[in-house]
Amino acid sequence: MQHDVLSLRRQYGVSRHEACRLIERFGNSKAELDLLLAGRGRTAAHRRHEVATPEADAAFGIE
Repeated sequence: MQHDVLSLRRQYGVSRHEACRLIERFGNSKAELDLLLAGRGRTAAHRRHEVATPEADAAFGIE
């Protein structure tokens, strides 16, 4: 199996730029990228709820 930019972004919550960089540098092998991102402390759907926190709900505001 292989990751594309969209699937990597959805699964790990990384930016488009980061997803492109990872695929360019390490290839698009799902097994390789899953191991790499797990080693960086990211899990599938990593903190998705925190990434989508609206400014009004942020504890100290977002600047």
